[in-house]
Amino acid sequence: MERRGSGLRKILDSYMGFESYSEKLLPKFQSTNSEFIVILQNLNYHSGDKVAIKSGDKVAIKSGDKKSQMAVILQFAQQQESFRTKDVEWLLGIGPSRARKLISELVVEGHLEALGKNRNRRYQLVK
Repeated sequence: MERRGSGLRKILDSYMGFESYSEKLLPKFQSTNSEFIVILQNLNYHSGDKVAIKSGDKVAIKSGDKKSQMAVILQFAQQQESFRTKDVEWLLGIGPSRARKLISELVVEGHLEALGKNRNRRYQLVK
């Protein structure tokens, strides 16, 4: 049986042996009447890799305005017999929900028509 507290020095010594060790990463020890807590900092984490963004600093990233994106889709539709939502995603570099929204607006406006149901749905210019 070990003496109480004999492992604490071993923990500190092993931490100080790492090349990424600094004083701020020193293990923290806390105790209450019923428990003893050791908080070991991750020596493999490099906080300089990522930076937190404050909510006031967030800016929407635009991949083009709606009218120009819709014009590109219509031009693409003229060159293709039919196309899928995935094609529009790839063409504009946008996500699936944005592609579906743009296509559905073109369908409502009467520029495109939908062929097929759900998974196999394709779109073509209204003739």
